[in-house]
Formats: sequence, structure tokens, C-alpha cells
Amino acid sequence: MLRKRIIGICIGLSGVVMLGVAGYINKQLVQGRQQVTSAQKKVSQGKTLFGLNPITGEIGDKAIINPAEKKIRAGKEEIARYETIANRLQIGGIVMIVAGIIIFLLPPHHPKK
Repeated sequence: MLRKRIIGICIGLSGVVMLGVAGYINKQLVQGRQQVTSAQKKVSQGKTLFGLNPITGEIGDKAIINPAEKKIRAGKEEIARYETIANRLQIGGIVMIVAGIIIFLLPPHHPKK
């Protein structure tokens, strides 16, 4: 009986930890999205400035704009990957908490004599 309750508590606490990690990842994702948005605005401004002259436009695209857009795409892909991880941790955490509660509250098993 006591062992079952301890297992239920451990499983439930594991779920709480998973939810905590998912929350931390989500906070980091907010910051990452803000950085990507800021970078996109700067790239748009750069395109406007370099686009005033066809020669500077071509040089700007090759030297600055294209590498920046490549980094922005990589950042978006990384954000998407971590969003998936955070979502799975949230779902798993909830499942673990519910399972822990159920195990904790189940009546003791008494084998027939």
C-alpha cells in the first residue's frame, strides 16, 4: 500500500517537473520569436535602403540580406522544433500527473486467500 502511494507521488512529481520544463521552454520561445521579428524588421529596412540603387541592391542582397534571411529561417526552424518538444512535455506532464493521482488513490490490492 505504502509503496503504491510512493510510486504515485513520484509519477505525479515527474509530471510536475515536465510541466515546469515545458514552461521554461515556452518562455525562451517567446524571446526567440521576438528576436526573429526584430531581425525580420531590420532585413526589411535593409532591403529598402539597398534597393534604392540597383548596384547596391545586388551587393546588399548577396552580402547582407541573403545571409540574414538564412539565419532567420534557421531560427524559425529551431523555434518550431522546440515548440514541438514543449507541447509533448506539457501533454506528457499532464498524463503523468493524472496517472500519479490515480495510482495514489487506487484502493489497495488484497489477494484472495
